[in-house]
Amino acid sequence: MQGYDKCLPDQVLKDLIPGLKNIPTSRIYIAYYEKEYAGMAVCFISFSTFYAKPLINIHDIMVMKEFRGNGMGTFHLRYIEKTAFEMNCCKACP
Repeated sequence: MQGYDKCLPDQVLKDLIPGLKNIPTSRIYIAYYEKEYAGMAVCFISFSTFYAKPLINIHDIMVMKEFRGNGMGTFHLRYIEKTAFEMNCCKACP
């Protein structure tokens, strides 16, 4: 499934951060490369009833075009995996 291929509508951009701030389980991971914004991942902490442990749901992940192909997406995933391990999550999943 391909992601959103165009800029988000202005109203969505306006409402995005305030909306995420209202969701207590949201986690936003922002990546920088030499002080330049390079990408982000939007995740939500949830709970697995099968394992009785928390889990991290990776909802969105994106890398700016100029930073693609240099491992930035892998960096995001590894950082989320490390966070999941530190939180004693049973998994991190898309």
